Amino acid sequence: MFRKLVSSLPFSPALVGQLGFYARRLSKEQAMRRLGLIFTLLAVMVQVFALISPPEQSVAASPTDQCSYNSALSKDDARCLPCPYNSTVWIESNSCNANVTLTVDAINLSKSSKPAANHTADPTDRIQYNLHTQNHSSTKTNVAVQLPLADLLEYGTVIDDGGGSFDQATQTISWGTISLDSKQTDTRSFVVQLNSSFASTPQATDNPHSYDCVLTSTYGNTIDVPLSCPLGKQVEGTVKQLPETGAGGNTVFALIAVMVVTYFYARSRQMNREMRIIRREFNVG
Repeated sequence: MFRKLVSSLPFSPALVGQLGFYARRLSKEQAMRRLGLIFTLLAVMVQVFALISPPEQSVAASPTDQCSYNSALSKDDARCLPCPYNSTVWIESNSCNANVTLTVDAINLSKSSKPAANHTADPTDRIQYNLHTQNHSSTKTNVAVQLPLADLLEYGTVIDDGGGSFDQATQTISWGTISLDSKQTDTRSFVVQLNSSFASTPQATDNPHSYDCVLTSTYGNTIDVPLSCPLGKQVEGTVKQLPETGAGGNTVFALIAVMVVTYFYARSRQMNREMRIIRREFNVG
């Protein structure tokens, strides 16, 4: 466009108006590219400061030294082993039985009792969890019914234990050992009410399920209930999905971005200056 206007200007004085329009357009582009250059430089400065003095890693509370199957044991204990029939329970638990099936489901009472896993839960919602224990054998079987609630209690509170016993120390709800006849199915329920606002606590570095904006419960199967968390947590989740390029890769990318933005800004400024010179020379005659 610039070359066309300049080459035709001596033969068509009417192009002076178009030249002025194009000059104003270049001026606006120059302003936009100036802002882009400023923001890019600020981003590079933040990156440089992060490399010089990296922030301390935020670590959310998580029982790192406890056995995930039994909180009374350490994670390095030789007895901390999963059940060969159900990897979600402890090998010495009464629920470790090849003839017993454990299942859990959840409904959102605040959303017309819809399946909680299929709908995003909002603050103050009430979610009912149902634990099903079924005996497939032909004989009577004793089974311990209990469920860890540490992940649920990060965003809610038990308001109805359904006749169970909640242990604050281990954050576990339990109905003790129940006796099931052959082919019998037992169902236990409890209700959790979500907090009025969801915490923006960062995820634990050693426990990706801690403060991940998802309520995770495991009783034979695993059920995940998504939460409508604050924008900051959504950004955190997006960032964690990005590939890790390292300090070197980030620096190279930032420098390339600065060079590209600087080039276009300088080019726009140069063309704008050329426009002013041509218009002045033409007006002078």
